Amino acid sequence: MSRHRSWALGAVVVVLLGACAAEPEPSPAPSSPAPSTPSAVEKPSPAPSPSLTPSPEPSPEPSREPEPSPQIEDIPEVEVTGVSDVVTGLDAPWGIAFLPDGAALVTERDTARVYLLEDGELTRLRGDGAEDIERAVVSRSEGGLLGIAVSPQFDEDSAVFVYLTAREDNRILRLELDDDELEDAEVIVDGIP
Repeated sequence: MSRHRSWALGAVVVVLLGACAAEPEPSPAPSSPAPSTPSAVEKPSPAPSPSLTPSPEPSPEPSREPEPSPQIEDIPEVEVTGVSDVVTGLDAPWGIAFLPDGAALVTERDTARVYLLEDGELTRLRGDGAEDIERAVVSRSEGGLLGIAVSPQFDEDSAVFVYLTAREDNRILRLELDDDELEDAEVIVDGIP
């Protein structure tokens, strides 16, 4: 912007601000009402000046007893006596879910494999469901086989859920675990961005 335009813009701003801050001039009281004609332009009366009267005090609300805060129970002290590897040699282990018997299901994000970890032994799960997972997963960036969960009613329904990245979206599949096989893969939620 040129120096001349900047100066002109500044002058316009000063004039406008000055006009806003100026006190309105009182209009003279008319001696007799003016005749009303279609060409006559009526000037609106100036706005009333702001009042400095304090607002009334708010009425007090009835006092309520505060709800008691939930109490945190004493947390027992835990002493870690040792750390050891449970399993090694996995390629990008990502999810873990425990079965009611204490065994664990472990996933690899990039290979889309699901393993059963039981008594220190790692077994790759097979079956049509496992193959469906491996075919569906598209490993890219932070995508892949992202999560695994065991149904709260696992003893009755043997259901396992996996969250994965597919070609078009992210989705959740429901499968049944039968010994060391995953079967009956069913997409239950898709279209997840």
